[in-house]
Amino acid sequence: MSPRSHFSPNSGTPPVHGQRHQQRNSYAASPSFPGPAFPDNSFGVEGGPFNALLGFDLLQGAPADFPSVVRTEIKNLLERSNDGLSILVYFEKNQTLSNSLRSKLVQIVIEHECRGDPGRKITTDRFIELAAMIAKTFPNESPAAYYVPFSIENGRQKNAQGKLWARYNNQKRLYRSTGLLKSARHHDSLFSDMFFLSAR
Repeated sequence: MSPRSHFSPNSGTPPVHGQRHQQRNSYAASPSFPGPAFPDNSFGVEGGPFNALLGFDLLQGAPADFPSVVRTEIKNLLERSNDGLSILVYFEKNQTLSNSLRSKLVQIVIEHECRGDPGRKITTDRFIELAAMIAKTFPNESPAAYYVPFSIENGRQKNAQGKLWARYNNQKRLYRSTGLLKSARHHDSLFSDMFFLSAR
């Protein structure tokens, strides 16, 4: 599917040429949106994050439209709020995201991941998976801009980085400053990254 094509994942029928302009403004024009067709806690992609990150479909019996399924999950999350809809509308029009919208995007994703549990730890695998899904939803976005895991190169440690990682840590600091979370005794996410590397 090309980044500029627009059609409902439920209909399975691409729009004719004359309908594209109308669909481009569909997010702003529609007063309401149907609920997501997946469980509220469903953000995962079976088969491991690296399959999605590298763009390979290594799943036996995986649907032919696997990338479209990934895009639909992120899209459904964004359709739940006006901020999310503004991101979708802007990308449809410009085929890119501004820095402010990228920040809003990772805020929505991280808050969704930690909903109901401000102390939830997001694993390295999950960060990689989320970055890959964002890149699938917004084809001109690089997954590396959203997350790069902890690594060791030439005996030197390189900390995790990226917009998702930064938002996650900023949110944890905010929760600790307000007393919602107790101060962390260890850098748990760093230890998680190191365990992930040793288990590869």
